[in-house]
Amino acid sequence: MEIKDTAGAKLKIRIKALLWEWVFISAYLIALLFVTLLFYYFVKGSIPNFSETQTQWIAFLTSILPIICMFTFWECKTPYASLGKRKIALIVRYGHNPIIGSIIRNILKFLPCN
Repeated sequence: MEIKDTAGAKLKIRIKALLWEWVFISAYLIALLFVTLLFYYFVKGSIPNFSETQTQWIAFLTSILPIICMFTFWECKTPYASLGKRKIALIVRYGHNPIIGSIIRNILKFLPCN
């Protein structure tokens, strides 16, 4: 398949990679939901009440932080691509240290903006 080197073609490729990554993240979050519900049902007996601060920390530690870590791990080693990028054959190029670049890139990409 030949793709012309146009901005529209590049955008389509990036959107495909984004969709694959969205599917992966969604699958992770759905699995996390089921594991959490099973834990509360079988171990605790019910879902406890949490404060807003506790809820924010739980959400950060179980969803945001693991996703940042997974994407950083994938993008800091050869072939420098997350699952979606690998599926579409895109790679991330770093000018210097791929580990530092990947950490910064993924923190900025996934950190919630409020």
